[in-house]
Amino acid sequence: MVKETTKIAGGLVLDGTGAPAKKMDVLIAGDTTVSVGESIPEKGDTIIDAAGLHVVPGFIDMHGHSDLVIMGNPLCPEKILQGVTTDVVGNCGVSIAPSTEDSISLYGQVIVNVMGGDKTPPIPDHGKLFEKLAELGHSLNIAALVPQGNVRVSVMGVDTALAPKDKLDEMKAILDRCMAAGAFGMSTGLVYPPGSDTTTGELIELAKVLKGHGGFYASHIRNEMKGVIDAVKEALRIGREAGVGVEISHLKAAMNDRATPKLLATIQAARDAGADVTADMYPYIAGATSLGAIILPGWLLAKSGPELTRTMMDPATKKRVYDEALSNLLRFVKISPKFRHVIPRALVSFVIGLLAKRVIVTKVGVSKVGVAGKHLDEILKNDPGLATEKGLIDKTLAFLGREEGDVMICMFQEDEVKTLIPIMQAPFVMIGTDNIIGHPRTWGCYPQLIGTYVRDKGVLTIEEAIRKCTSLPASRLRLADRGLIRPGCKADIVTFDLATIKDNATYENWTLPPSGIKHVFVNGKLTAEDGVHLKVKAGVVLKNRR
Repeated sequence: MVKETTKIAGGLVLDGTGAPAKKMDVLIAGDTTVSVGESIPEKGDTIIDAAGLHVVPGFIDMHGHSDLVIMGNPLCPEKILQGVTTDVVGNCGVSIAPSTEDSISLYGQVIVNVMGGDKTPPIPDHGKLFEKLAELGHSLNIAALVPQGNVRVSVMGVDTALAPKDKLDEMKAILDRCMAAGAFGMSTGLVYPPGSDTTTGELIELAKVLKGHGGFYASHIRNEMKGVIDAVKEALRIGREAGVGVEISHLKAAMNDRATPKLLATIQAARDAGADVTADMYPYIAGATSLGAIILPGWLLAKSGPELTRTMMDPATKKRVYDEALSNLLRFVKISPKFRHVIPRALVSFVIGLLAKRVIVTKVGVSKVGVAGKHLDEILKNDPGLATEKGLIDKTLAFLGREEGDVMICMFQEDEVKTLIPIMQAPFVMIGTDNIIGHPRTWGCYPQLIGTYVRDKGVLTIEEAIRKCTSLPASRLRLADRGLIRPGCKADIVTFDLATIKDNATYENWTLPPSGIKHVFVNGKLTAEDGVHLKVKAGVVLKNRR
């Protein structure tokens, strides 16, 4: 069978290794790059004039959250239009598989609130997940991690106790089955339940399952603020004792800029000692998350929207909710929850007030107007529906209760010069969108990196920036035929105009597509051109093969 050929002619080719750009042609046959050279004689069935454009490997999003979205819209325009050709899903310990009827009932709505999309029927393991994706068809290549939160809830429900041996063995069996199906590793979200209720020892035992499959441990660590160094050390310990590689998710020192040099030095020292550890980050000073997921206890989040509200307002449970929410808040500033009863409420309210000034509410579950887009401190102070509450903790909980626990936020938590840029420049740090509802990174992460931090600010060379988006994540996933432009590699290729590439999304309007991305090829198929998705579904499920 004769394969259709495409010639990308006369572009500035960056092969993904960090080598300088060269003006070259690229010839694609079928789904594979077959030739790269200064003047390829073959004409190609289709010729793309890339004069003046950079030609690079497709971006590999090391930290994606398209798990639910792809089921509802398999074209994934928010990724394709910014040059992403491979998406790593299952991050932060939460996804759509593995799942049971009970686990979907307990945590399905939380997933919907954060990621968007609709609840899926139970998907017992990654074998079934991959079958569903193949039936669906999709524009992106998909690589999947196994979320520890899903595994634990499937076995333990909302029980926060240490898993007994029989339950731990059951969790290991689920993880083993998912890894055997082709998952690349296990992820954790240790600031959210049930990850926040899971001990280091239990995580080590689970991570040992990964070793036999050549998988790695990816972690949204237990504390990204005052306790960030200890949290990184916990992740390193898990990798060391389990004998597996470690990926630190969306690396940051949130509101703790002074810790940045030590944070980077801690990871570099581990690498120098032989540890297989890397990290990912997004090029924005604001993070995004679910306010309810980081504050409310897991047993409460497991309730449906109206039931969650009733439980929070019930005098019989209100004090318990307050005490556990306060304990969760104190963990972020590295204060033991056992001291919650002796810390003055005025001091806690003062701290919450400072934090609230940094927070924009981007989505709420119930209120239709007048809330989304405002700063949290403005809502807590001026919302008439919260006026009867006494302190800021009470107001925050009342706000969450009114919105049925569904409040998405963006929090401005990093200094660009002291934290964001040094982390971005670290050679072991790659790029990931961490795409969730309400944040401009969902549509603009890679144009933001290239347009703002390469072209405008000169923080990275274009060669190093592209390496961080392509061959570095490919090496973490051990994908020998992705992340590079060279003969024999799959033809995931992006062209862009360095002069015009730009992230247009904002915190007020986070779904605006970027400018300057000219062509996106996925497995040799032109999938987007000049900012228009061509409705092509050439993506495949990538599987970990040791």
